[in-house]
Amino acid sequence: HVHVATVDQLTYEEFIRSIPTPTTLAVINMDPLKGNAVLEIDPAITFSMIDRLFGGTGAVTGNKSRDLTDIESSVMEGIIVRILANMREAWTQVIDLRPRLGQIETNPQFAQIVPPTEMVVLVTLETKVGEEEGMINFCIPYLTIEPIISKLSSQFWFSSVRRSSTTQYLGTLKEKISTVDMDVVAEIGSINLPIRDVLSLRCGDVVKLSNTKVGDQLTLNIGDKKKYFCQPGVVGKKMAVQVTGKLADEGAEEFEELSVEGDETV
Repeated sequence: HVHVATVDQLTYEEFIRSIPTPTTLAVINMDPLKGNAVLEIDPAITFSMIDRLFGGTGAVTGNKSRDLTDIESSVMEGIIVRILANMREAWTQVIDLRPRLGQIETNPQFAQIVPPTEMVVLVTLETKVGEEEGMINFCIPYLTIEPIISKLSSQFWFSSVRRSSTTQYLGTLKEKISTVDMDVVAEIGSINLPIRDVLSLRCGDVVKLSNTKVGDQLTLNIGDKKKYFCQPGVVGKKMAVQVTGKLADEGAEEFEELSVEGDETV
């Protein structure tokens, strides 16, 4: 999970002093713009991503204040290259950016891309990987983005969106959205219990669902929205549900039957 926390203007020295040592700090060439930028990833996020890629849960139990091993540095290099690919796509409306990874440092003092008093723009992203939370900082010198500063205004973005509202753009957007994974949950039922009863639950206890009877249709949720009626069953050796109707604002609309299979039902 990633979202923008803050966008600040400060000196490069202030930025360097604000980040921990050691950390994961990548120097990025911003071709065709002049100069370099810096991508700094919080150690908690770094080690959590590495753990996930090695098959772990992402939980970081060891020492976070250490340098990366050669293998860990190689893994982070691959992650940063993928981040840069996404960055290039995000900047498409502004400039044909071709960011390239220069070097990865763990000591901020070794990443002097501009003089200490130079003004920079700092974009801070709140990031969560598994249960670990931390910050990813993107620092870009003002002199680097000065040639395109006019294209970063809200007026430019609104006009770009209007120009992009073509059939081709909408088709591309639909194609990208269609690959997004969604949680599909068959909701058996629910019940309200006092806290004392919840705390006393043990293996083998039976919880009666007050709003569901045997034979009732279930609700199939797409994301956090109730969308369909369905019947539970089995297909082969897997539990499954069969969609029987579509929920609408004014009730259920019947439609052609579909089979929706899954490894489990909830």
